Amino acid sequence: MAALGRLGAGETLASRGVLLDEMEIRTTAETPLVSTDVATLAAELGYDHALLSVHRADLIEELVATLPDSTVVCCRECESVGTAPPTVSFTDGPTVSPSLVVGADGVGSSVRRWITSTTPEYAGAVAFRGLTDAPVPDEATERGTVYWGRTGSFGYAAVGAEQTWWFASVSASTPREVPELTPSSLRTQFNEFPDPVPTLLGNTAPEDRVRTPMTTVPPLETWAHGRVPLIEAPLTRWNRRSRREAHTHWRTP
Repeated sequence: MAALGRLGAGETLASRGVLLDEMEIRTTAETPLVSTDVATLAAELGYDHALLSVHRADLIEELVATLPDSTVVCCRECESVGTAPPTVSFTDGPTVSPSLVVGADGVGSSVRRWITSTTPEYAGAVAFRGLTDAPVPDEATERGTVYWGRTGSFGYAAVGAEQTWWFASVSASTPREVPELTPSSLRTQFNEFPDPVPTLLGNTAPEDRVRTPMTTVPPLETWAHGRVPLIEAPLTRWNRRSRREAHTHWRTP
């Protein structure tokens, strides 16, 4: 939130999203396993808030609004990246020479492959993510919640007054073991999970849900080459420990 404030987007985004005061991991029997008081942590660090849950489209819209017109150019495919000096070549246009190239383009980063030969690998889990107009319970509005169960893990958080984002993940030796599922089969897979999990799954339209095999990027020897650094998403790793702790096995409905 402090960074968003310095960019001039903090207050507007806070009004469009939900400021979370707590993050919690529970069993499907509602037994708390881990609870993090985000509000207290933020206060200790000298911040008003530390964690904002917001729709990604709203985040991008507000960030773009803080920039001069024509600063952001979309629908350009990166063909190659040079590091000495920094250059970027596009498939449909000329090469540009900025003072800095930042690779923040996801686990399949086009920038990363010009810095290291490391490539993403399947991490042994498949995730489903969705967005629904079903609100979370009133007592959970300012809390992000994750459930761990025998058949997988499920987490959710409000991203607005009447909108909730959720994810569901299961382990599988190959992505083929976890096909695209209908809303009813997803509810069956997670039928041991308490409310509001069944409600969130039942109220999510198929077009508002995506299936994603989880991938991991092996440890990198360097995060930067000259003035071409990688940040956040291209470095994100879903490691074996996370997978083991989050879920145990896949059960076919």
